[in-house]
Amino acid sequence: MRRIHLALIVGVALAAPAALLLRTTIKAETQMGAQRAPASARAPMATTTLPASIASSQVALPTAAPLDAAQLAQAALSLSTPDSDLVYNRGAPCRIVDTRLAGGRLQAGETRNYNAAAASFVDQGGIDGNCGVLADAPAVVLNIVAVQADGPGYLTAHAYGTPRPYVSSLNYGAGEIIANEVVVRTTAAAEYDFSVYSLHGVHLVIDIAGYFAPPVATKPQCVTTYGDWVSVPAGTQASATAACPATGDYAMVSGGCNWDFVDLQLIQYGQIVGHNNDQGGYGCDADNPTQSGLRFRAKTLCCRVPGR
Repeated sequence: MRRIHLALIVGVALAAPAALLLRTTIKAETQMGAQRAPASARAPMATTTLPASIASSQVALPTAAPLDAAQLAQAALSLSTPDSDLVYNRGAPCRIVDTRLAGGRLQAGETRNYNAAAASFVDQGGIDGNCGVLADAPAVVLNIVAVQADGPGYLTAHAYGTPRPYVSSLNYGAGEIIANEVVVRTTAAAEYDFSVYSLHGVHLVIDIAGYFAPPVATKPQCVTTYGDWVSVPAGTQASATAACPATGDYAMVSGGCNWDFVDLQLIQYGQIVGHNNDQGGYGCDADNPTQSGLRFRAKTLCCRVPGR
């Protein structure tokens, strides 16, 4: 046995310029003369080896350490395009694949196709329910577990209908139970979302931990507030203001000023000039050149993002 160092890249071929920028270095053991696995996407968690006599459905499976915020932010940036930014939506781990319950072991060299968003995952060995993943999400975060492989090898998860990249999602040893969390691209509007290839025969268990999707625009909440009526005696000037609500984190968007048209016989009113004031509201300055007393007030439109 000898030890090598493998550089890690998530989700795309080594030559692909748009490779997700999640990199680290691990030590992997490779048997002399055996087929070498491609670099793993992330260092897996410690493995668990159990006797084959134990029923697989009763085995407590390991869980990989979740990707951290910096890695997820890098993934979102790499997956985004100039026309479409993406954000990560984390959820509770939800079982979508278990070949011990449906489908049987992957055979050596087999590629099997799966869905990441569905009303039920029973036909994939997962839960009878919806894991809350947005349909046609461009990428998902999967916790992939290899259970008691026939020999040392690797799994590669990639978008359905695309060429399999020479990048591993998880490296496994013979008889091991080992987990890894990876970002996997999906294929929109297709029969399946992603595919998994295995070098050797192995049981496969997958939990979905979250997904990437375009941000959802939130409609702002707005309110119009009015200041007090301000009297302007004939031949004088005055000022009035309208402020946003003191609570709720509202911000002024626009404002206005208006006279109180109580005397429809008046032919002329004065002039009003509106402006933003220093208190985050709207102010009005009025000039009354008429022979009658007038009054006016200011108003402002204030908005906030719901939840703040």
